[in-house]
Amino acid sequence: MAVAAVTTIAAIALGFIALRHTAEPPSRLLKLSLDLPPGLELDTSPPAMAPDASAVVFSARKDGKVELWLRTLDSLDPRPIRGTDNGIFPFWSPDGKWIGFFADNKLKKIEVSGGTPVALAPAAETARGGAWTDDGFILYAPNSRSPLYRVPTAGGEPKQITKFRDGESSHRFPWVLPDGRHFLYSTTPGTIRRIYWADTQSDQAQRIIDSTDGNV
Repeated sequence: MAVAAVTTIAAIALGFIALRHTAEPPSRLLKLSLDLPPGLELDTSPPAMAPDASAVVFSARKDGKVELWLRTLDSLDPRPIRGTDNGIFPFWSPDGKWIGFFADNKLKKIEVSGGTPVALAPAAETARGGAWTDDGFILYAPNSRSPLYRVPTAGGEPKQITKFRDGESSHRFPWVLPDGRHFLYSTTPGTIRRIYWADTQSDQAQRIIDSTDGNV
C-alpha cells in the first residue's frame, strides 16, 4: 500500500533528523487520532502533517465526492478544502501556507484556506507523491511508472532528476530532508522496494534499505 511506503520513508527521515539534533533534548510528543465523522471515508492516500504539526490534511470521500480535508489539532471537526475535487497525495509547503496535490491529471497547489487551485505540471491519475523544497521547487512522481521530476512552484517545464537502474520500474514518494538539498524516495523494482538517499543538485543516489513489501 502507498501508506506503507510513505511510513517507511517517514521513519528513515526522522532518523536523519535525530542524527542532526542529537545534542538537543526532544521538545514534545504529539499523538493524533484521526476519527472521521459519519459518511466520510479516507482515500488510499496517506495523510500529511503540517510542518509545524498544527494540522493534518487528507484525501477523503463523502457522498461519492473525493476532495482534500483539513483538521487542525485544536479541533475535532475536519473541513473540506474547496477547490480540491479529486485531490490525492497531499503535501505541504515548508511555510505551511500551501498544499500540493494531484487531481485531474495535473500536479496542483492551493492555499490552505482554499480557493482556486493552480495547475503546475501534467501528472497522471497514477501519480505517486510529491514534496516541496525550501528553494522553490516541487519534487514529484507524475505516474506509477516514471522517475522523479522537479518543477518550480510557480509552474514551468518539469525536469527529470532521478534515473532508473537495472530492474527498476518506478520512483515515488519523495521526502525532502531538513537540509533542503537532499531527499529520500522509494523504488519498486519487481517485488522489492528500495529506499534511496539523493541530492537535488545531482543525479547521484545512495541505497539506504531494501524491503520485500512490493505492494506500493
